[in-house]
Amino acid sequence: PPPSPSHSPRPTSRVSHDLTLELHEQQPASLIRQGNRLTCPGPAGFYARDVQAGSDFFGFESGVCKELNLRLETQITTLSNRPGLGHFLISGKLTDLTGKDRAITLVFGLPVAAQGWQWGDDIRRARPIKDAGDYSKTVSVRCGATGTMSLYPLASIWNDRHGLTLAIDMGKPAIYRAGYHAGLSQLYLAYDFALAPDTLRFPSVAEFQFVLYTFDPQWGFRAAFDTYTRLFQDYFLVRSKDQGIWMPFTDVSTVQGWQDFGFKYHEGNNNVPFDDANGILSFRYTEPMTWWMSMPKDAPRTLESALRIRDDLAAAGKPGQRLPALVTRTAAMHDESGQPHLLFRNEPWCNGAVWSLNPNPHLPGSNNFASWHWTEEIKQKLYGPAAKGSLDGEYLDSLEGYVTADLNFRRDHFASTTVPLAFATDTHRPALYKGLAVFEFTKWICEDVHRLGKLTFANGVPYRFTFLCPWLDVMGTETDWNRGGQYQPPSDSTLSLWRTLAGAKPYLLLMNTRYDAFTPDRVEKYFQHCAFYGFYPSMFSHNASENPYWQNPVWYNRDRPLFKKYIPVIKRVAEAGWQPITLARSNNPDLWIERFGPADGPVFFLTAFNGTAQPQLARLSLSPSVAPAGRKIRVTELLSGHLQSSPSNAWDLRLAPQHVAVFEIKSE
Repeated sequence: PPPSPSHSPRPTSRVSHDLTLELHEQQPASLIRQGNRLTCPGPAGFYARDVQAGSDFFGFESGVCKELNLRLETQITTLSNRPGLGHFLISGKLTDLTGKDRAITLVFGLPVAAQGWQWGDDIRRARPIKDAGDYSKTVSVRCGATGTMSLYPLASIWNDRHGLTLAIDMGKPAIYRAGYHAGLSQLYLAYDFALAPDTLRFPSVAEFQFVLYTFDPQWGFRAAFDTYTRLFQDYFLVRSKDQGIWMPFTDVSTVQGWQDFGFKYHEGNNNVPFDDANGILSFRYTEPMTWWMSMPKDAPRTLESALRIRDDLAAAGKPGQRLPALVTRTAAMHDESGQPHLLFRNEPWCNGAVWSLNPNPHLPGSNNFASWHWTEEIKQKLYGPAAKGSLDGEYLDSLEGYVTADLNFRRDHFASTTVPLAFATDTHRPALYKGLAVFEFTKWICEDVHRLGKLTFANGVPYRFTFLCPWLDVMGTETDWNRGGQYQPPSDSTLSLWRTLAGAKPYLLLMNTRYDAFTPDRVEKYFQHCAFYGFYPSMFSHNASENPYWQNPVWYNRDRPLFKKYIPVIKRVAEAGWQPITLARSNNPDLWIERFGPADGPVFFLTAFNGTAQPQLARLSLSPSVAPAGRKIRVTELLSGHLQSSPSNAWDLRLAPQHVAVFEIKSE
């Protein structure tokens, strides 16, 4: 960014709790906390770059960037119903003044001399800021200036006295990168916007909203995320409080002694009356971003052949085929050449073409996602007084669209979008990014389902699109931890992502593997791993279709004792609710801990896990805030029933490799 303007008008300020934000020409310039200036001299506030033109960054004067023909309107407020938290809510909109297609990076930066501070990657990993590099955690999205987007909604840095965070409002997502650039001494948030006149709801405009706040540095990233959950409480609201494991499709009543397994969430509505009578929640299946179109085996796997088959089905297909065929005409995503995005796949459930669909319910005409899956007539049939049983909500499969295209260049779709446009990294052409399109659908349907008093349950999230999580009540994913006959769970960084973004909401796993090779010792490892994170473990099929686990009594009867041992403990822990701040320490970094349940209640839980290949010994100690001197604490390990011999705020623990301990902490 260029240096600050030479003229220096009288500054103004905004105050929130113990935090003061100084402004110059309504642009944030410096930050003060409890009399300590957190920022250093340097460029501050908003700057923009024309990515397509390869321009430098330019600032805004009186809300206008003359060099780039852009206007910026901003507003700085606080969330008034969040007292006691020093923070600022910064919202605004960027407007193109040329009427042309634009590819713009808008950056908000604060100068912070953070050499020697810590950068937080997630709840378990932090890096010292010690060189001139860029500190961020991103995933590939194939659009925007760098082709990447931040994975977490926040960027957090801290030292031993102060913690500072920039974080997007997940209700206003965009292609964004949040991080700290040590070479420029900038804590920053960078948005990549395409601006085009075709977006009728906001022609040539992109809106944004983010927060700036401080946090307790002694708990690092955990405290930063904990503060985020308190600023955006509604995003982490737990609606499904009575929890259990996932049943995919199979009628629960057909499982021998089904009561032993802890079923709660039924993917499917094939026996709603039974589910209702037995406290099991039934969800209607929907896959919002795709249509799997079967094709004759001898049909060429070409676009021309697929279009011909699609048109035949639209003209004379069965009702279940005709409507989605018509929907593809309205909703199919297009590539840069203007052709529909198709993949040809041979799966157990379909041999043919997979259409990438824009799930935006606001697309014009009668053939879009809403007309296919969610009309007033459908809602009355499923949830009205004449419904067969009481359905509990909607199940959204493959929510991040694992077989769908990332970018949709179909310009007639721009007119209906409610989210900002992105731009292709290579050509800089404006496009709709699928993560944002599925966000507008997810928010729309979840809010409507909640108005019915029902729940939403999604599969395959989060991997990249963490801004989907606030709208969902139950989340989970299919996974295979025994590929090639080797026990290989996902990395802790992936598992921690799922736990963190779900917050205290239930998170479920479905094991898709070959169960003859997934022997009881490995099933127990799986259950122990899940117990640490408070995840609910279940099983499906080796290929997500054929020979399902729950239709083979040999397998589930073999594992029944493990379900009976672990699921009740996991249920107690998970229903207490995961908490970002552990309020406990392990003196061995290889023996991890997590907390479940509020520490100010009579009972909370700690889980401990050894993820290494060697036995680990650690001393666990509770924070004085939950175990002050003189208070008696009762610590019980729930899987063994063992009462700790020393009723103090610290105890020793030895764990074998890949083993868990689950502690109930009671104040007496």
